[in-house]
Amino acid sequence: MLVNNHNLCHINAKKGEVDNQIMASTILFNTAMVHSLQLSENASRAQKHDDVNNYLKSLMP
Repeated sequence: MLVNNHNLCHINAKKGEVDNQIMASTILFNTAMVHSLQLSENASRAQKHDDVNNYLKSLMP
C-alpha cells in the first residue's frame, strides 16, 4: 500500500490540533471546577460563621 506523506502529515497535524483542543478544554473545565469548589467552600465557611454567630447571640440574655 502506497501512503502519501503529505496526507499523512496533514492527518497528524489535524490530530495534534484536536489533541490541543481537548487539552485546552480539559484545562478550562478543571479550572472552572476548582473555582466552583472554592466558591462553595467559601460559602460554606461563611454560613458556618453565621451559624456560630447566631447561636452565640441566642445564648445571650
